[in-house]
Amino acid sequence: MTPLRILIVDDNEMFQDLIARFIKGLEGTEVIASARTGEEALSAVAAHHPDVVVIDLNMPYDGATKAPRAIKEQFPETRVYLCSAHPDDTLEESARQLLADGFISKSSLKAGLTEMVKNEQARA
Repeated sequence: MTPLRILIVDDNEMFQDLIARFIKGLEGTEVIASARTGEEALSAVAAHHPDVVVIDLNMPYDGATKAPRAIKEQFPETRVYLCSAHPDDTLEESARQLLADGFISKSSLKAGLTEMVKNEQARA
């Protein structure tokens, strides 16, 4: 099985590292890059062609509100998941508006990442 290639986008390096360490512990996954802004995310998607982008919805300079839509428009095969501390109902609405494929709540991060990986591996 080809590993699920994941790009992590968060302006907080500690949080990036936390997500990366957890994802690397899941079978069949590979963290291929990380980015700190929406613009860096677009460049990283173009350069690395990840299967999945996990992007924090609460980054400064509105990068997180533009990047998911731009990624889906320019790279429709790339799956995009929003990650946020906001309640799930807010995240679900944001995901729809930004063309994201799903959302992961930071309050249940490990379970959300595990489920996202399982779902994406099943799609492959």
